[in-house]
Amino acid sequence: MKLIVEIRINYDKCIRCKECIKACDYGVLEWLYNMPMVVNPESCAPCLECEKRLKGALKRDGRIAIIEYRASGGRFSFHRKFGHYVLKEVIIEEMKEVGYRLEEDLDFLPEQSFTIFSLHE
Repeated sequence: MKLIVEIRINYDKCIRCKECIKACDYGVLEWLYNMPMVVNPESCAPCLECEKRLKGALKRDGRIAIIEYRASGGRFSFHRKFGHYVLKEVIIEEMKEVGYRLEEDLDFLPEQSFTIFSLHE
């Protein structure tokens, strides 16, 4: 089963550095209307190169929040039926691999994990 990744860009925090676009070898992002846009989400590997590059753009005390569906869910839930979720443990491990540490693991959303990361220095 192919992993489906939902890619969201926080335009309030985007500094228009284009590093995410330069990092992507899969043509997922393009520069349109003076901002990065997701144009080919189904091509995402996900190799995390875009997140590795964003470390340079993140403020010294900046943090990254990731909200993702849990594997659980109702029998007819979209994310469960189509495999549209990433296990929290996988998110934590992959973020650790690219230089982030887990700051908070919040558990208040019924069907989603909510993790917050900062740069590991």
